Amino acid sequence: MECPKPLLSLRYSVGGYILEIRLLDSEHYCLARRGEEIVFGISNDTLSRDIHESALGETIAPLIFLKPVDVSGDKNLSEELFCEYYLRVLVEEYEGLRKVFQRNTERLLISVIYPIVARVSRLQTAYTWLKMIFSEYLRDGSYYSWLYDAIRACLREKGIELFSRLISLSSITDLLRVGGGTEKKIATRIATMTRVVAELASPSIIQVIPGSLLIESISYKPHPLLRDPLLLTRLDAARVATKLLDFYDQLYALTGLSRLIKRSKPMTRRAGLVRSAVTLEINGIRPAVVKRYRDITAFKWIVAAILSLPLPKPILGTRARLNNEYYYNRLLSELGYNVPQPILVDPRRRIAAYTYVDGKDLSIILQEGGDTKPLFYSLGGILASLHRDGVSLWDTNPSNFIYDGKNLYLVDLEQAREARTVSEKAFDIAVALYYSLLYNTKNPAERTESLVKGYMDAGGDRGAVIEAAKYKYMAPFMTTIPPNILEKMRKALLYSALGSQEL
Repeated sequence: MECPKPLLSLRYSVGGYILEIRLLDSEHYCLARRGEEIVFGISNDTLSRDIHESALGETIAPLIFLKPVDVSGDKNLSEELFCEYYLRVLVEEYEGLRKVFQRNTERLLISVIYPIVARVSRLQTAYTWLKMIFSEYLRDGSYYSWLYDAIRACLREKGIELFSRLISLSSITDLLRVGGGTEKKIATRIATMTRVVAELASPSIIQVIPGSLLIESISYKPHPLLRDPLLLTRLDAARVATKLLDFYDQLYALTGLSRLIKRSKPMTRRAGLVRSAVTLEINGIRPAVVKRYRDITAFKWIVAAILSLPLPKPILGTRARLNNEYYYNRLLSELGYNVPQPILVDPRRRIAAYTYVDGKDLSIILQEGGDTKPLFYSLGGILASLHRDGVSLWDTNPSNFIYDGKNLYLVDLEQAREARTVSEKAFDIAVALYYSLLYNTKNPAERTESLVKGYMDAGGDRGAVIEAAKYKYMAPFMTTIPPNILEKMRKALLYSALGSQEL
């Protein structure tokens, strides 16, 4: 069928063929094949609906992201179509990232080409020719320059100036909000289903793709970026692990120990009720602690939730705990607290690595039987500061505080949260004290007085200390610690709070 004069003609190099897409000003379509040249004509309205609503299942829309070898006709229309599709996939791929990185999404840096690569990566499973076409383009350095320029021009139209090839999602929050949510787009697609069915009955790009290209693309190994688009992302202070490599291999490379560390080397484990943290060690060097957020480790939080029914509840989800720990690690670091630094985060395999803190945790110091009053005074001051900053740790087990000889470090922040109520503050105080009795039952009153004095001297909330002296905070520990010792500590809590109060 002869094609009418097009509004826009885009010519692409596709697997050794030249594919020409002609946008027509009518509902006509045309197909033509002349040797290695393929002509496919489609109405501008149909392509626009494929871009906005997947009217053709996005069989044609992704080609807008390819660098044409020639453009003729209305070039402004070409730029508009590119921008409209880019903004759509930006919004929808953002929703996908938000499910993986949750509250850390705004701490995520992505390459501006990430939305495009992520969308094609998804579509290539259904349209196998896309992985071959885009893989060839992604191996061409000039393609990236063209792509960045096209995206920069698009975002400039929206008032966003790109100064690098990475962009923080927090910097385009308003744009993403204007773009609307996935739910709205799904509703739009459902409303147009009858029209889509009719549209799919018409000729599409599938009919003009050479059979040899389709067959070859089935077994074609796609470009690494198409196999894992998260290669184009990173968090503000850590790398995001790729599924293409073993997690430990990536960690060894990042810590500079690739040539020294082999997976067969011994690893020491930090003590815990459920062993989920592994300290890497080679030739006396301890570069990192690796933590797995597995379902089995959630068991202790389920038990904790049962034992503390009237109290603040733990976070149970594996991915939620991983993301929560990274979020509060970065927040507390920015606020000036001593915390380990994140190195590598893998939210898909629920594993993360942080720098190793050289020192003894407070539980070991308690077991050694030395004078812990200065450390509990410091701990009280830290808790008061955290509460003023609106943060509650929830899990103030003494093993989560490491003393390096100078400072107390806060580790295992997966249960941290906003300190919105006096109960959450009181829970921090009570758990730090009562839990310490599991490691050393001696001198509970002195230990309590030291922590409370440190807390009050640092401007802590007296009401939180009084609240912590209530029986309900003692209850979860009554099955493991003698009641008389618990009661001695509870009374010391109350007396320390009231004794410093002006009556």
